[in-house]
Amino acid sequence: MRKLLSSPVQMGLSEAENTLYQNILKYAAELSLNLMAVKVEDRPENFLAWCEELYRLCRDGINYDLMEPAQLVPLKKCRTC
Repeated sequence: MRKLLSSPVQMGLSEAENTLYQNILKYAAELSLNLMAVKVEDRPENFLAWCEELYRLCRDGINYDLMEPAQLVPLKKCRTC
């Protein structure tokens, strides 16, 4: 997951994409323990595919039983960025 979260740094993002990426990182930091437990198999090389993969992992990969109620808000925001 760490490699996936840091991979956009090497993608040459536009200013708008970089702003979106920074917002995602802010929300992902609040979910770090839950996200680090998610197995990542696909590491996209473009930003749109990266966003889609992160959305899929947040939707299908996170164990919601381990989430604290306060983490549901940043998770929802991370999925809607």
